[in-house]
Amino acid sequence: MGKKYRSDALAAVHETALGLAEAGVMDKRTMKGFDDMCLTPVEELTAEQIRQIRLREKASQAVFARYPRRPAFDPRERAVAACFPVERQQRRGVRSVSR
Repeated sequence: MGKKYRSDALAAVHETALGLAEAGVMDKRTMKGFDDMCLTPVEELTAEQIRQIRLREKASQAVFARYPRRPAFDPRERAVAACFPVERQQRRGVRSVSR
């Protein structure tokens, strides 16, 4: 999903600021200010709203978890993560749950 700008003028301003930040002329704090000024705020969704979207799209939890770039965890992986220390999980090839 692409960025949503408050207006076309702010889109141009943000793209210019982004170029300056990528060139190393602008620091991250200043770029964050431009993000706040130019981009539309992200709408927070409740768990029930997310569930309704998943059901409407007829996607399983594992498939839907990949859309917002979050890792999908098998319930068995959660059980292993709860039982074993982190270093043992890594030896067994289990992804860490605490992110």
